[in-house]
Amino acid sequence: MKNVFVTIRKKLNKQQKITQRQLEVLLPFLEREREFKTFDRDAIFIYFSPIICIKQDKVKVPTLEDFFD
Repeated sequence: MKNVFVTIRKKLNKQQKITQRQLEVLLPFLEREREFKTFDRDAIFIYFSPIICIKQDKVKVPTLEDFFD
């Protein structure tokens, strides 16, 4: 578990975004903090959304193969 926190800290120190899964690991700890006691999980997620890297689905590149079947 310590490695997870170290990785997240390094990414944030480098001004990089963290993954959604990494934030989910932090949520139980964030919920106990005084600033976030009145927030629900969705509100915490929205609050930290600027630093979360949302994985986007790959866009299928159209090819002519679809027309030859």
